[in-house]
Amino acid sequence: MPYVYIRHPVNLCTGLHMHFVKAFAFDIMGYDILLIVEEDNVLHPQALQLLNRMVELSVHEPDVGVVSLLDMDMGPFLDASRFSAGIIPVLSTTGHLWVFGLHRVKYDAIREMMNSYYETIKGYEYRAKHHPPLRPRIEALLQTYGFPVQGPLSQDRFFLNSLAKVNFTKRYQTLFRFFQPIGVSGLHFKYNTSRFVHMFGKHMYNGFINPSAAFDVTKDPGHIKAIKDSVRQRLSRLFQKYRRSFPSESLVNSTFFGIMEGRLNGQGVAHNLRGTSNFSGPTSPACEVHRIHGDI
Repeated sequence: MPYVYIRHPVNLCTGLHMHFVKAFAFDIMGYDILLIVEEDNVLHPQALQLLNRMVELSVHEPDVGVVSLLDMDMGPFLDASRFSAGIIPVLSTTGHLWVFGLHRVKYDAIREMMNSYYETIKGYEYRAKHHPPLRPRIEALLQTYGFPVQGPLSQDRFFLNSLAKVNFTKRYQTLFRFFQPIGVSGLHFKYNTSRFVHMFGKHMYNGFINPSAAFDVTKDPGHIKAIKDSVRQRLSRLFQKYRRSFPSESLVNSTFFGIMEGRLNGQGVAHNLRGTSNFSGPTSPACEVHRIHGDI
């Protein structure tokens, strides 16, 4: 696959220059696929191959816009031998765009909106977007497109809102984490190490996969049932070992939905169960899998 790698002595700040990055890849270089990695992540050797395959799969999905690698660690409750190459459609605003990809056909659908955002912020200090004079300019643009004015004013959120406006409301996301976040020593976070690790964990998947075999687990009810069975078995194992009891059905369900919604901190759950604190599980708004296939 042809590609270009830009090495520059100064941080190009792609987070601040999203318009430049997308325009360079799609308009100037003529690429079909753009993969973006923030600097404070250590990638799995096959991460970009997997991400590239996910972008290819997204082309044929009418409601999937962007694709990304999972930012949490859900591995403790999943069968890696079966689902290491599994992906799930989640709400586009789930998690972080720390390692993500986009296909040209999705970009073309939102090009006009993205250009309008660039024209709105051009010539202003973007890092001061929450203050006048830039804030009212962005809010006016949000109103023009019917986007929430009370939400984030960032390029990331405008990007996701633009995708949603043309019905790309979902994001393909991995079930396992294929990078190690090191944000505590990067540019984005001011947390101390313990708080950062508590929020995101520090592990990534350490096996190898066939990236070309990536598959959407929600397309087969058998896969979904297997995931829930795995959740039940692994929760039961932890409960019997550390609590001498069995998990409640509500905990099994909330943990399962947390996985299928791509927001479960699996290491955090396991750590809490090994300790003395009670864990009630992740809250569970209606899950797409739940709505489609029913409670398993």
